[in-house]
Amino acid sequence: ELLEQFDLAHRPEAFDDFFKRVEKQALQTKLSVSIGMEGYGGWARPLDEMILGKGWTLLNVNNLKLAGFVSIVGRHGVDVSTRSRAAHHCRCRH
Repeated sequence: ELLEQFDLAHRPEAFDDFFKRVEKQALQTKLSVSIGMEGYGGWARPLDEMILGKGWTLLNVNNLKLAGFVSIVGRHGVDVSTRSRAAHHCRCRH
């Protein structure tokens, strides 16, 4: 279940806010944390390492593979739910 979606600036203060928001939701819901993100060229260092360092699951949607998918199905067929389904698919396979 997607609890929240947002864009994140690649700056230390944005990272601090991100971790506070996620930790607050984790405490409120008592659920394990899985972060799905689309990083430029694959991973989004150092954020990916920080997420994994917390012991959270990281589901990375590779933007190059997503672009290939878009070229097949067309831009109208790819939205936020497509990215969410792609992340869910990765989680189910591993």
